[in-house]
Amino acid sequence: MEEVANSERTFPSNWIAENGCDVTDDFVRYARPLVGGDMISLPMIDGRQRLTRFEPIFAEQKLDKYVPQADRS
Repeated sequence: MEEVANSERTFPSNWIAENGCDVTDDFVRYARPLVGGDMISLPMIDGRQRLTRFEPIFAEQKLDKYVPQADRS
């Protein structure tokens, strides 16, 4: 346990793609067994990946409707 605590491993520079914003196939081959073989596919909505869609659920209104101070008589 002492060997793991307070130690660090650096990310090899050869696993970073030339554009600096992606990883190489070598990293993907290394990481696939750690992550699992089945990569999930997320739906694209308006150009962004969405994990879920929330159903709009609103609480029952219990207070009187708000009237701004300037409009109160």
